[in-house]
Amino acid sequence: MNVINIIDRIDKVNFGIWNAALLPCAILYNIYGVKCYAVFPMINDVPNVKSLYNVEPLPIQNADTESFKPILERFSPSDTVVVSHGSWRFPTRWGHYASQCGFKWVYTPHGMLEPWGMKQKRIKKTIYFHLCEKRLARRAAMVRAVSKPEMLHLNIYFKNVTHIPNGAECKNYSSEVDTPVTVLFLGRLNSKKCVYNILKAWIDSKAFMNQKLFLKIIGPDDGEFARLHSLFSTLPADKNVYLSNSPVYGQEKDALLAQATYFILPSQSEGFPSAVVEAGMAGCVPVVSDGCNFPELFENHLGIKVGCDCRSLSDFFDTIVDDNANAVDRGKYSDYFKANYSVDVVARSLYNSFETLLGAK
Repeated sequence: MNVINIIDRIDKVNFGIWNAALLPCAILYNIYGVKCYAVFPMINDVPNVKSLYNVEPLPIQNADTESFKPILERFSPSDTVVVSHGSWRFPTRWGHYASQCGFKWVYTPHGMLEPWGMKQKRIKKTIYFHLCEKRLARRAAMVRAVSKPEMLHLNIYFKNVTHIPNGAECKNYSSEVDTPVTVLFLGRLNSKKCVYNILKAWIDSKAFMNQKLFLKIIGPDDGEFARLHSLFSTLPADKNVYLSNSPVYGQEKDALLAQATYFILPSQSEGFPSAVVEAGMAGCVPVVSDGCNFPELFENHLGIKVGCDCRSLSDFFDTIVDDNANAVDRGKYSDYFKANYSVDVVARSLYNSFETLLGAK
């Protein structure tokens, strides 16, 4: 079996989507013998997806169907599934083209059709969705929803929706939690994630300048760093806040998660946040909004719900002033996420779906 993943961007800012897309590929190959490929526009600094995910990269120079045709001609519809990641751009058009050529196509919007996202540039998106995106996507053999709320929304427009969440790699994190109690934001510095409100709420709360507490905001700039830095630069030298616009990976990222007690993401809208899954596996307490599309956390009493506004965030920060990091049962969070959202679980679900689509016994 072959799986062709079509990804619109493979740069650092878009890491969340393409990492979620490719992470199961090593398991798919090692356990099920599935060969995975990644088609994406060429950039100067292409990640080494072959060594990271056991994925064969197929970069292209031009994002047009004519450039995709020669790649598709190398494969047979009888043993190949084409998976498009994201909406609105060429992955949908290419997935539709593949379906016309007899390939089974899995359409994966990754939350881009969620209500909040549809309200951004609403008129243009509404017109394009009803005239083009919806019409093309209805040709897909399967529509993958990465969260339960997304599944409910997609069921309005499509009949063949399957819920398979994003997963994360299981690791043995060494618990390094100590004073101060750390609240960590780790992700794109984008206005959608209300990261500026996190910093403003921290400054306005009892947690600010409390040396038993610390806030870390870290991630690649996606439009918000200048505004964040403008506020950050006004703070005193002994502030209990750290701000960085450098992306972190590997051991550095693992260390940040191991040191944090709370992982905060008050996002307006997410498909399904892999970052929260990674943090949960490390034993962090998820502090998330409804927009994160993760109702299971609240249903299982494994997350703290916050709003996206400064008042709600400030209220949360006030509540942790007297918290003790050592009182958090990190194993409870880690065990839940590893059992339900490990990349092994996701890969098995994907393989079963692909096998069904291809009609294999």
